[in-house]
Amino acid sequence: MPIEKSDNPHDVPHKTFNKGTTYTELFGHSDGDGLTCGTFTIQGDPGIATTNPYGAVGIVTKGTLFLTDSSAPNERHELKEGQVFHVTKGTTYKWSADRQGEAFYVMPKPIDEEVPKSWNKPATF
Repeated sequence: MPIEKSDNPHDVPHKTFNKGTTYTELFGHSDGDGLTCGTFTIQGDPGIATTNPYGAVGIVTKGTLFLTDSSAPNERHELKEGQVFHVTKGTTYKWSADRQGEAFYVMPKPIDEEVPKSWNKPATF
């Protein structure tokens, strides 16, 4: 189907990524061609570092999120509702929130591809 839409993306079941993080995959292709988009929610500081093999862009849709790059652990970037972000392929980073925040993302990841183990390891920064 060349055009797809979701009338109620908030009704799509969230998958648990780790304690404090859930996500959805709304659209994408399983053949690896194209993009996958979805939403994620962060509660508090899950303490998980992610090395993203795809890269991603997104926009914060609710609350405030914090993004920290392992190469600059003393720089916690505050992202408020409406602000956009870009994470370069191969970057190791962690998300956190004072309370809870949500974002919409797009990445060149095949939909329903198993989440890599590199996405779910304890943060040491």
